[in-house]
Amino acid sequence: GIAVMLYFLAIEHTTAGLATLLNYTAPIWSGLFSMLFIGERVSAKVLLPLPVALTGVFLVMRAEPFRFERWVIVGLLSAIASGAAVTAMRAARRDENSWSVYASFCFFGFLVNAPLALRDWKMPAGSDWLALAATSLFAMGAQLLLTFSLRWVDAMTVGVISQLAVLISMALGALFLHERITAAAAIGSAMTIAGVVGVTYVTSLSKRTAAADEIVPEA
Repeated sequence: GIAVMLYFLAIEHTTAGLATLLNYTAPIWSGLFSMLFIGERVSAKVLLPLPVALTGVFLVMRAEPFRFERWVIVGLLSAIASGAAVTAMRAARRDENSWSVYASFCFFGFLVNAPLALRDWKMPAGSDWLALAATSLFAMGAQLLLTFSLRWVDAMTVGVISQLAVLISMALGALFLHERITAAAAIGSAMTIAGVVGVTYVTSLSKRTAAADEIVPEA
């Protein structure tokens, strides 16, 4: 809940693209927290493509007007909080199913954000309802898929693969919001894709398939 709140604040006071890019530095923090608190070992094979993906994200970020200010710090804090949340979900998935973890995520997120929402409540009008409904459905689906995957995939690998969200955000922004994609952003996007493909490939070579009796039932 805290990560989402900080992310939305960064969107409000910067731009959607910059806020997304800052938020998606979360893999650095999730990998660090996983090593420190739940004893995960980060494979050297995963660490090789990770800098490529993050360098690509940095190039995309630098392609846009950038000014270091407090709302940029808020965006970075959203990434730190997101990394902590992914680590907590990773630990919880060892003993709980996806729906239990997701329900807890929603409940505590509601407790964190409800007071702020009620304080500055504005009634949606017209097409705002459609946008809110789409946001809710896509967010719920994405969170459930993320929670489900964390039972088998380590936090660092999930974080690198999640960098695809930056590219998708850019593509949808260009398609629906007519945002311009610069050459630096295109190069950074290519590097991000390369990092994602690399981490997926190297982990597929060594990742052991979980036995049926190791998996917590989903229902």
